[in-house]
Amino acid sequence: MVLTNAGKKQILQALQNQISHVALGTGQDTATEFATSLGDEKFRKPVTDKTVDEETNSIDVECFLASAEGNGNDFSELGLLDSHSGGNLFVITNFPPEQKTSLLEWLIDIVIEIK
Repeated sequence: MVLTNAGKKQILQALQNQISHVALGTGQDTATEFATSLGDEKFRKPVTDKTVDEETNSIDVECFLASAEGNGNDFSELGLLDSHSGGNLFVITNFPPEQKTSLLEWLIDIVIEIK
């Protein structure tokens, strides 16, 4: 079976319309296709920007965290969702714990490519 270019375009547009928030948590080993939420969500914020690139069949999702946001956590998981609370989890990933302090601003930049 092959996903057509038109099908890829529709999926990317749906993601662009649906993804609205980035969530960060401190859970570990939570990234599975069965996940419906982060393991230990600590912070959620609206997405700053979403851009579809039809040439690469991808969507770039960005979220900026200012120095005063999300502090005091060792974040190790990230999710993309469609609501300010609860909602559908579209993407989840784990990474080595990273401490967020007031000395840091973060630009989260996630690229999802439809193959």
